[in-house]
Amino acid sequence: MDIEELIRAITIQVLGLVNKKVLVFISGGVVNVEEEFKILKEFDNLQYSVVLSDSAKDIIPNKFIEDLNADLISDKKVMAKKIDEVDFILIPVMTRNILAKTAFGIRDTFITTGISDAIMKNKKIIVVKDSFDPDNPVNVSLGYSQNGSYNEMIKNHIKTIESFGVSFINAYELKKAINELLIIEEKKITQFTKSEKVVTKEIREVTLKGIITKTDLLSIGSCRNIKISKGAVITSLAKDYIDSENIEIDYIEG
Repeated sequence: MDIEELIRAITIQVLGLVNKKVLVFISGGVVNVEEEFKILKEFDNLQYSVVLSDSAKDIIPNKFIEDLNADLISDKKVMAKKIDEVDFILIPVMTRNILAKTAFGIRDTFITTGISDAIMKNKKIIVVKDSFDPDNPVNVSLGYSQNGSYNEMIKNHIKTIESFGVSFINAYELKKAINELLIIEEKKITQFTKSEKVVTKEIREVTLKGIITKTDLLSIGSCRNIKISKGAVITSLAKDYIDSENIEIDYIEG
């Protein structure tokens, strides 16, 4: 790999980690809220977009949102686009009301519609459960965990939403959870920067993925029929070689 190609590969890897996009849904809970926003603020390499419920607008201090340098979303079309674009979704504050509506698929507010859409699109979602968890020490100390049947109802809502693929954590686990997501993304990017090559000798076909360099093309010999993943990156030297050698390209999914 020459200098130009090496720089491009490194740039893709660095930007891939720095520009991770995160959509944050926030309802009006109060348990451990300040701690959670401090943790979010630590990840200044993330691009936050925020959706607030009506109750959150009255309870959550504006400074918490400003400290994240976040885009505040209030339009359904913009929210729908953000859900498609983001790498993962965080719900650091969720009330019992939003929990119950999410479990039953109720879409009667801006925020419940957004959460429902994200679940149906199978986005990676992490929910901090402190505000509604009957086992949380704050809720216990406030007397909100004395009715066993009610507690069981809350826990069943959690199980239902977990069956949708949503993860629930405690506030003290938030930093670790975000770090783990970023590590997973870093591994994906590292794998992406390594070109993959599959040669089928019988039909003289080559399939290339990841970052494709001139060196990769030189190694395929006389083959002039190449399949390239739509997500691949072709360096400028590789493009020049493809043009000069009249290599036929077929872009494929994957």
